[in-house]
Amino acid sequence: MTQLNMEDTLLSEELELCTLTADRYYSNYYSWSHRLFCVTHHSSKQIWRAELDRMRKWREMNVSQYCVFSYCQYLLSRLGLQPDDLAYEYSDVCELIDLYPGHQSLWYHRYSHIVI
Repeated sequence: MTQLNMEDTLLSEELELCTLTADRYYSNYYSWSHRLFCVTHHSSKQIWRAELDRMRKWREMNVSQYCVFSYCQYLLSRLGLQPDDLAYEYSDVCELIDLYPGHQSLWYHRYSHIVI
């Protein structure tokens, strides 16, 4: 097993553990902090893109948790804030707001796109 494959395997296992703990313990700040730590020390845009896609699905089921939205904002900044990504994010959060208008986390995430 090469060093790169070993690092990817370890990262994958850590991210899966973070997902399990975030699912089990609502608003688990430590889990999200560890996930951010793991991704920060990995410089692959492919990993960041895969994480962003994974989080888009996860946050649809957890619209009240701002941690996931903050994490997505971080990933977008690491990817370089591409206009297509920002437009997709903005339209996605607007759809979620239409479905769940009373959740502040969605409104804060939308505001972050206006500020950017």
